[in-house]
Amino acid sequence: MRAAVAIQLSLLLAHGATARAQAEPNYVSSALLSGGQMAITLGLLMAVPPDNWSSGSVPQWSQFKRSWTGAPVWADGDHWVTNYLGHPLQGSQFYLFARTNDQGRLGGFVSATVATLAWEYLFEAWFEQPSWPDLLITSTTGALLGEARFLARNAILANGTPDLLGQLALLLVDP
Repeated sequence: MRAAVAIQLSLLLAHGATARAQAEPNYVSSALLSGGQMAITLGLLMAVPPDNWSSGSVPQWSQFKRSWTGAPVWADGDHWVTNYLGHPLQGSQFYLFARTNDQGRLGGFVSATVATLAWEYLFEAWFEQPSWPDLLITSTTGALLGEARFLARNAILANGTPDLLGQLALLLVDP
């Protein structure tokens, strides 16, 4: 049993090393893409603020300070669809930005985690307290979903430029 696990682990690590040897990771591009996504999301949320943003669309310095000095909360008032569908999708996009910029699985997870922290403490902190569900679910579930999206994207692109149906599938998997 241990030998099988060791072999699987070594194959996984070897695959990751081979993938990383093909191209140098582009950290700047994935960071800019993630930052752009956050800026667009913030703009949309400020245009139509969620009910749980007590100050509406007006950033509050006092809330920003409280976000940095207080502990994250467990209940931030987000609807379950936001917490368990929206956040994983956002995290998967952060992950996908990293993976399509030649970062490995670990790099994708770290990038999704850093982007999640940036969103909670630099963008959303002006409006609401960071929350544990957002911090834990966005990057972890996002990385799992993001890897599935990455693999599907690669399968679609495996034989070159896809036909119309393949392009539609690619649009759904990697907009």
